[in-house]
Amino acid sequence: MYKVIMTFLLFVIWTSTSYAKDLLFLSNGATTGMLVQLSRFFASDLEKDGYLPQIKSTNNNCALAKLMWDQSRVPTLMLTSHYGDGLTDINNKMCFVSIKQEELLYWVYSTPYVFCSAGNKTWQDLLIPNSTHTIAIPHENRSLRLLEEISKFYNIKIKPVKVESSVHLIPMIKSGELDFVFRTGITEFEDLKNKCIWTTKNENYQKLPNGSKYLSKLNIDLSVFSLNSYIVGKNISTQDKEKILKAIQNGWKSEEVQKIFTRRNFDSNLVSFQNKQEYDDKIKYLWNLIYQ
Repeated sequence: MYKVIMTFLLFVIWTSTSYAKDLLFLSNGATTGMLVQLSRFFASDLEKDGYLPQIKSTNNNCALAKLMWDQSRVPTLMLTSHYGDGLTDINNKMCFVSIKQEELLYWVYSTPYVFCSAGNKTWQDLLIPNSTHTIAIPHENRSLRLLEEISKFYNIKIKPVKVESSVHLIPMIKSGELDFVFRTGITEFEDLKNKCIWTTKNENYQKLPNGSKYLSKLNIDLSVFSLNSYIVGKNISTQDKEKILKAIQNGWKSEEVQKIFTRRNFDSNLVSFQNKQEYDDKIKYLWNLIYQ
């Protein structure tokens, strides 16, 4: 009987380890940032499905993230944000990662840009002719072009400052280095509370008006200003893809993740799906949104 029990236990141990698969999970966000936090939630559900995810955060070093992605020969996932870092900036040769449509696996969230005062200046102060203002923006060129249009039209001088993440942004706000901030996910910051002026999408977002109310005289499509976070994957078989998607979906639906989305006013209805057809439609929509 002892031999039978030991044989059974060895079999259980062997099967559990034999089918566990190594999985590299990359995140280019800050080590303490939201992307890494979300990666951990997804990794937890992947572990339940027999994977051994190894989370690697590059702490906003997009060149390192690109290197690790390009050199990886094992099943690899990467959580990134379009227009949030250099990985999606085609003009950034050191960091840009060219993604194939079939490598786009999961749309995690979408959130609009918000324009907020970082101090005591108002929108009316911004428009005073010949005035000068320092405005924080993400690492992408669309915001630069928008600020250039505003600057020319209203005859003002704008000093744009590209800030990688909220880890660097918050100290700049506290120190008084900035006049305004144009980014995503900032309405929850205590230093910007009740100081946000408009948003680029969703009329009811934080009860803020759409930016077209303020920029209607400019020929600008504000709808393109949204931050879309998604997961891409490589070296993944068709069978593994189905299991991985199911695990990520479970993590995405978890109470902890949805609390994060609710706190930051992310539009979960935009990215959620109930069946394969809806999933295919959402992925296609996302692909056209960010890569076309």
